[in-house]
Amino acid sequence: MTDFSAHSVSRAYFDTNAIIYFVEGHPEFQTKVADLWYALIERNACLVTSEIGVAECLFGAFRQGSRELEQGYERLFFQEDAFDIQPVNLEALIEAGRLGASQGMRLIDAIHFHAAATTKCEIFVTNDRRIRSNHGVRVIYISEL
Repeated sequence: MTDFSAHSVSRAYFDTNAIIYFVEGHPEFQTKVADLWYALIERNACLVTSEIGVAECLFGAFRQGSRELEQGYERLFFQEDAFDIQPVNLEALIEAGRLGASQGMRLIDAIHFHAAATTKCEIFVTNDRRIRSNHGVRVIYISEL
């Protein structure tokens, strides 16, 4: 169990796996993500992800052939405005490549983490143990909530 508290967080980056757990109802992690999600919203924190996160979530819905899941993600990202969705441009990709190379991250993880760091997110919510706290962003592992 982590010693994390949502009280002082104003910006929280949600990795794709966290969003998928929440939306698709992961049996072990949905409640943990939901509790954090709602605690942050209750404190008026901004939830952040990137265009890559949106694409990854929708890709899963498309691959499953689930129109219902696709609509759920579209609602979350485009109708409910639940997230501040960060764009991924060439400059961001170059800097993410640099970050990933220096930190030993996979490129896709570095793109997400770069978006979190450059938008001043205090926390990065994930279940990916390959991602470590750095650049002033604390990684919160869902399994430890």
